[in-house]
Amino acid sequence: MAAQLTLTTAYNQDTLKSYKKNSYFSAPLKIGEPRSEDDRLHMIFMMASAGILKGDELIYDITCEKASKLLITEQSYSKLFDMGTDGSAKKHMSINVQKNASLIYRPCAVVPFKNSCFVSETDIRIDKGGEIFWSDIFTAGRVAMGESFAFRHYENRTRVWYDNRLVWLDRCNLIPAELDMTNMYYYRNYTHQGTCFYCGDDEKENKLLDIDISDKKYQGVYAGITRAKKGVCVRVLAKQSQDIEELFSDMEAVITG
Repeated sequence: MAAQLTLTTAYNQDTLKSYKKNSYFSAPLKIGEPRSEDDRLHMIFMMASAGILKGDELIYDITCEKASKLLITEQSYSKLFDMGTDGSAKKHMSINVQKNASLIYRPCAVVPFKNSCFVSETDIRIDKGGEIFWSDIFTAGRVAMGESFAFRHYENRTRVWYDNRLVWLDRCNLIPAELDMTNMYYYRNYTHQGTCFYCGDDEKENKLLDIDISDKKYQGVYAGITRAKKGVCVRVLAKQSQDIEELFSDMEAVITG
């Protein structure tokens, strides 16, 4: 079943506030009521169903118009249900951040159930002067129930353009039946993977690079940070989502200052 969600935000120069200019969604996707947090609009993405099912196709189109500021969060974890031996689901997200606009995208973790198969593509285009803080957390599955890496296939591709130039390309392609997920080149003894990427202001990028990810505060994670062609990327391994979220929250605080 195909479902669509469209959201456009704009900036009101009279009230000095960002606002929802246009939105549309079809079941099972939903958008919560907007609320303002300081100078940033906060929108919550939701699903009317319990999770993502066999045959689902989710299409997102998000635009932050000039000078608008937006925070996107989700209501709950994205559960990828059992899709049998040949079923699958997919998601495509298109994000456009215009000049002087700012987007923080902070979704909940993805939890793949046994036999799930999911392909996700995200294309992000940022005008010069715009910025985005994008994050993603993927788990091995229902770990507490003894179900780790029991999904069939998980693929997530993200591409970021800044000022019409491709600056970051990331592809995660996991097929547990063909890979040893406990290998040192994959997850080792960890069960959660987090990725975040910031692209925009050069000074903020430098501040992110100064974060000491070896601090004892983050002892529950194994992380690396690097500068991309434009932007800063952090990759994290952990044994619970909360440890990754704590690190990402501190990084987000640097951006929002």
